[in-house]
Amino acid sequence: MGRFNLKKYIHDQQSRGYSESQIKEFLKKYGYTPEQIKKAIEKHGFFNNFRKKPVNQKLRTTVQTYLTRGYTKDAIRGSLENYYSSSDIENAIDSLSPHQIRHVFDVSNKVFILLAIISIIIAASIFFIIKSDAPPKLMDYRLELEGTKIIPGEKLEFKNIFVNMGSKRKYDIQIDYKVTNYRSGEVLIAKGETIEVSSVVTSERNFIIPDDAEYGKYKIEGILRYGDDIATSYELFDITESIDDPTIPLPAESCIDGIQNQDETGIDCGGICNPCAIQKPSCYDGIKNQNEENIDCGGVCNTCNNPITVPDNEEILAKVKALGNINEDESKRLCTEVDDTKLKDDCRLELAQIFEKNEYCDDITREALGNVCYMHFVQLGDYSVCEKITDVYIRKSCESLKQIQVIMGNQTTS
Repeated sequence: MGRFNLKKYIHDQQSRGYSESQIKEFLKKYGYTPEQIKKAIEKHGFFNNFRKKPVNQKLRTTVQTYLTRGYTKDAIRGSLENYYSSSDIENAIDSLSPHQIRHVFDVSNKVFILLAIISIIIAASIFFIIKSDAPPKLMDYRLELEGTKIIPGEKLEFKNIFVNMGSKRKYDIQIDYKVTNYRSGEVLIAKGETIEVSSVVTSERNFIIPDDAEYGKYKIEGILRYGDDIATSYELFDITESIDDPTIPLPAESCIDGIQNQDETGIDCGGICNPCAIQKPSCYDGIKNQNEENIDCGGVCNTCNNPITVPDNEEILAKVKALGNINEDESKRLCTEVDDTKLKDDCRLELAQIFEKNEYCDDITREALGNVCYMHFVQLGDYSVCEKITDVYIRKSCESLKQIQVIMGNQTTS
């Protein structure tokens, strides 16, 4: 067999991470005696550092993490060689698993370059997978006022909408509220609370405005803290002597103000607005129809001597929830009987979530609740609803999740 420079060979193989016993085993096959090998190693001080150097505990933890994820030792070596020495990497690997003899062989420069390129590709893949394993913490928060005018001594009612768009695990979030005079910055109210958020949570709150509060414009702000991140939302409102304070202009009449005005024939419908939905005849629609003897009585309805039965909206919602996914047609029919706009929207939200159909979200009239409804499907991985979300920030978050899903899909199939 051919002989070669022992010092150079041992140095090269040591720098590549091979152990002393592995190199000895290979050299024996080439005809070198144990004495010759030992002399060369001791003469040049090879492996002295390996024997004395302690294991890097941080590196050991990293290697252990990779091993538990199923990566091979060669892949781990390739991903870490740009950040740690070969001896540190081998020490960390050897400390976690029984010693295994590898087949030592001399490689040409071309093969070594090829292996280096493969190692870089593996390292990049490991880095991407590790990065993608940690779900992003994306918490969207919106504060919405029920009204923009309030009289001292009355309740300022508002709603919190939390949307956890990262992983499905629950977060404990701290939220602080401040009500301040918009011009002077003086704090009128300051409170805080802790809330647990899983996916989409809506909470209604109210504060009593002090009787001695000055008239003027104020700001209510919610400051949300989760981990090291912060999200804020605020709205402006007016404290006035009366709701009809002439110094504050009333909002313009429109087809979405929740009031029957202009030339509307119903609330926000008819006249210059969209046509009102055709209501099915019933025994509580205020119209003499069907085969009724009088308005909402007689015939198929209760006799006119008995009081007219008015639908119990809360009871209807309870029936819809109790039905579950047993009878979709009956649940839809029950929701049409709800005569309160907000509760009707709540009923449509129930239908969407029970029957897993996002088209029910399209019928919700309250914009914020509609977004909450669509976010339910985003949590299920349905990103087709992103374009229907009206809140620009929530929609951007939805689009970001959609892009992440596409990237992960490409990674899986490649």
